[in-house]
Parts: sequence; structure tokens; C-alpha cells
Amino acid sequence: MLKSALKNIKKFNLKTKVLGVTLLTSLDGKDSKKIYGEKDTNKLIKKLALIASNAKIAGLICSGQDLKSLKSFKKLLKVTPGVKLLDRKDDQKRVSFVHDALNNGANFVVIGRELINAKDPMKLINEYNKKYENKNLWTK
Repeated sequence: MLKSALKNIKKFNLKTKVLGVTLLTSLDGKDSKKIYGEKDTNKLIKKLALIASNAKIAGLICSGQDLKSLKSFKKLLKVTPGVKLLDRKDDQKRVSFVHDALNNGANFVVIGRELINAKDPMKLINEYNKKYENKNLWTK
């Protein structure tokens, strides 16, 4: 499927990047065992990353908790959803803070509900920057 997508992107001279999803942030080891037959999420993540790497896709969408397991897959972009600025309350099972995801190798982070639900999103970002004193993280 991945190779077919890449073949068509090349055929039609598109600038599209194909990203593979490792394990959804809403799933944990118990879910992984039920769905994939593998409770060890790190083992599963590495297996899926190897498939992505062999297929030569651009990158992975992966939890911030998976980034350390993916250090050896340097050529793959890592897009990390489920990242939080200040509040860890969420319905997702495998989330991380922005600074942890970026420090552990995320190329891009996806900040969703926390910003969408904020009355003043810029105020929230400024609070985060003040608390963690890492304004340069946004531009690495």
C-alpha cells in the first residue's frame, strides 16, 4: 500500500509526503495486544517503523512516548500528535509535553484540544514559554 502510494505520487509528479501511523495515542499496551497481538508497544513501534523505512515513505506519525524507540530511524520525519503545553488531562492514553516531544526527536508537533479549547491560545503559548523558558524550541 505504501509503495503503491509512492508510485502514484511519482507518476503524477505530486509533492505529497506519505506518513505512516505507528500506534494511535488513544491506544496503550493492552489495546496493542488486543489489536496487533503485541503488548510491548516499543517492539510494535519499531516493527512498524521498519516497514515505513523499507517502503521509503517520508515519515511517521507517532506518540511522544515512542520517539526514544525511533532514534535509529533518523531519515524518517516524526510528527507527534497528542502533545500538551501545560495540562495533561485528556482522553488519550499516550501523550507527552511539547518540550519532551521536541527534545526526543519530533520534527513537528500537533497541539489540538488544549489550544482549540483555550479562550486565548496566544496567552496559553506565552504561559508555556514563560514556565519552561524554551522559546527557541519552536524554531529548531
